[in-house]
Amino acid sequence: MLGERIRHARLANNISQKELAGRMGVAQTTVSQWENDSREPDLKTLRRLADVTGVNLAFLVEADADAGAKDRSRIYGEYGIDPKHDGVFLSMLSDAKRQNVSENDLRLALDFIRMARTREEDARRDGR
Repeated sequence: MLGERIRHARLANNISQKELAGRMGVAQTTVSQWENDSREPDLKTLRRLADVTGVNLAFLVEADADAGAKDRSRIYGEYGIDPKHDGVFLSMLSDAKRQNVSENDLRLALDFIRMARTREEDARRDGR
């Protein structure tokens, strides 16, 4: 749903509803209504939301974004991705899709990130 994608974009930027409302020039209750799908922003507002949150407009309006939610949850668990970065992850996937990056290449990139994280954690644990 659109509201969920707006919330993910906001959380990916670590900003509150109040702060997003201030940047958008709307009331905090309006942002809340968008995120709860009780009110829908118009296209001009969606463009502004994309600019303010740094996400791709396609991410906000993409109808099939919800269809992959279960797959994303599985991938998040598999690769240790924090769900609060969902907006960033979806934006990355959208960009990769537009540039014809294969699913295999994305998995290789995620494997590399997981390997680098493991090395960092091992180094911290060993005091290096």
